[in-house]
Amino acid sequence: MKGFPPLEMLLIAVLFGAALIPLIRLTGESAHRSSGTPPLNSSSQATAAKEDRPQIAGTIRFSHPATSFSITPDDQPATSEHAFFWSGHSDGCELHLTAAWPEGTAPVAIEVTVEPEGVPTQSRTLWADNPLDDYLTFSWQPASTASDDR
Repeated sequence: MKGFPPLEMLLIAVLFGAALIPLIRLTGESAHRSSGTPPLNSSSQATAAKEDRPQIAGTIRFSHPATSFSITPDDQPATSEHAFFWSGHSDGCELHLTAAWPEGTAPVAIEVTVEPEGVPTQSRTLWADNPLDDYLTFSWQPASTASDDR
């Protein structure tokens, strides 16, 4: 018994169509949702741009563990975390760093890294004896001004 090719082609098309329905539901909604609503970061970027205060992430590393340390970004509350976040100024920031090590510890290397939103990452390395009480100043060109100067 021979089959009827147009009927077989119709049956295959219906099966492929049935298989596409779940794919369309999955990809169609997520593609529509991502194009219809802005990403989460764009609303925070818009808020930061309005206030002209970029979000800044910072990290601090020591060559020898400190018995105590605190870092105060731009006169905001101090933190004793190795990773910290704050809203900075559009032209730079100042960090107040205090730390202490056990007596007899050799000079310690301290690396402080700041990552302002829309600006290249900057790092500073300090060498300190016990105890440390120092200010670090980072400055940068705002992203909007830097692109306008080109």
